[in-house]
Amino acid sequence: MNTRTPVPVVLAFLVFAAPALFSQPAETVYVEGFPELRSSAGSLSDLFFGDPVRSGETVITGRGDVAELQLPNGNTITVSSNSVFNMQDYDDEGETRTGFSNSRGAVTYRFNVLTGRQPRIQSANAVAGVRGTVFTVFAGDDGSSLFLVESGRIAVSAQGEEVEVGEDFAVEVRTGEAPGEPFEVLRGAIDFSGWNGGRQDALLANPVAAAEGAYRRMQELVRELNLAVAEYEPLRAQLTEARAEATRVFEAEGQDAVDAFREEFVRPLEQATPRRLLNVRYWALSTLSLRRHVFGRMYSLLKSTYVMEPNHPDWVAYRNVHTQALALFEDAVVPWLVPADI
Repeated sequence: MNTRTPVPVVLAFLVFAAPALFSQPAETVYVEGFPELRSSAGSLSDLFFGDPVRSGETVITGRGDVAELQLPNGNTITVSSNSVFNMQDYDDEGETRTGFSNSRGAVTYRFNVLTGRQPRIQSANAVAGVRGTVFTVFAGDDGSSLFLVESGRIAVSAQGEEVEVGEDFAVEVRTGEAPGEPFEVLRGAIDFSGWNGGRQDALLANPVAAAEGAYRRMQELVRELNLAVAEYEPLRAQLTEARAEATRVFEAEGQDAVDAFREEFVRPLEQATPRRLLNVRYWALSTLSLRRHVFGRMYSLLKSTYVMEPNHPDWVAYRNVHTQALALFEDAVVPWLVPADI
């Protein structure tokens, strides 16, 4: 029996009980074409110059669209055409931080000002640590990533391994694999469409390998989600009990006693519990992004390829892995999503 608190209830608690948790929004400082903004409530609207982009929101660009965002510290993020970029808050040892990710397309980060801990920047299958730099992340249709450094250094990690990438070097991370060897690259020598075309060819040549790699990445994300849930659930239970106890204290001892009880026991839990929920949501939405933009894209490409050969061995084998991934997603991730996420 599932005794978990309904997600809409805990999310309402997160939004209304602790609004100070959320980070400051970015500002849209340049647009070309007609980029769109998907709100945390799930609605789509055109993105215009001057519009804020908040945690939980997604910038979506089509062909010919570009959007540039400026963070409160002056750092900028450029979302290129045919890309999907998201900002999502998480808790880092009691400090609210914003993670940035692109699950499809190309995004350039110009992080010349870094204070405190490094920002968390990820693609569908890898995470980059920033050392004050300008770099671009390509996210391909098969879930692979390419990190190209223009200046400074980044550390790219995946599957428990990390490599450092310096100026005018790049590193490719295939889905479900550790980062490859960094290689030197001339500026402008690699464009997203050409690189992504190669990743599409690789997907069509070996769809099972691509699916298995994406499934390994999903398992990795679910492990992070389960760790976050394991930290959140006990605090939620303690908070529920503390609030019930506060009612009993008030009835037995009056207002002064319950005020003291709330200050000592309830308020610390009210501060800690939403922070743990931030991390649950971060990993749940990261997994949703993988499901939507990697598995969804792979399925569409392969289905159209094998439309006349529904019993082709590669297509059948791919669907088997795809089905396993969907089952894991439904079991581990969906309970932490709300209809607006979907």
